[in-house]
Amino acid sequence: MMNLEKHIHLIIKIWGDVLNISEKEIEHNDDFFELGGDSKKLIQVIARIEDEFGIYFTDSQIYENRTVLSQAKISIELEKIYRN
Repeated sequence: MMNLEKHIHLIIKIWGDVLNISEKEIEHNDDFFELGGDSKKLIQVIARIEDEFGIYFTDSQIYENRTVLSQAKISIELEKIYRN
């Protein structure tokens, strides 16, 4: 299992790619939708997270966990579930 810092870094990378913004512009507490995310980009993020971590976020999990930090934390929890 990866640590929180690694998850944060990878999620920032995914957001940067999907939102077409520099990773340096993305902070841990930034909101995905306030940075320009929409439903189409949401689908791309979910697919990238699935590829990167081997886990699946539902739309509602993304809506409930809109920041980099909260997505990193939930991805760690989901990893535990998927690995067992």
